Amino acid sequence: MKDQLDKIEAKVEKIEDSISNIDITLAKQAKDLEHHIYRTSLAEENIELLRTELQPVKKHVALVDAGLKLVGALASATAFVLGVIKILFG
Repeated sequence: MKDQLDKIEAKVEKIEDSISNIDITLAKQAKDLEHHIYRTSLAEENIELLRTELQPVKKHVALVDAGLKLVGALASATAFVLGVIKILFG
């Protein structure tokens, strides 16, 4: 009987050690999670800041793109008109 109680006591001690290790692991993971949440918040703030700061750049790019398309259209029209003039008055 004493031998069985000793075995049970040893198993209970192993379980207590396992629970203690689990508690330590959970504490470390909670701290890591807190740090991860903090870094994620900073990253989201930086992304939003970049989006805000890029708005003028996007507008400028759109304006330059439209200007280049206009120049291309005018150059094509000019070439067409000059080609017609050359054919007619050759």
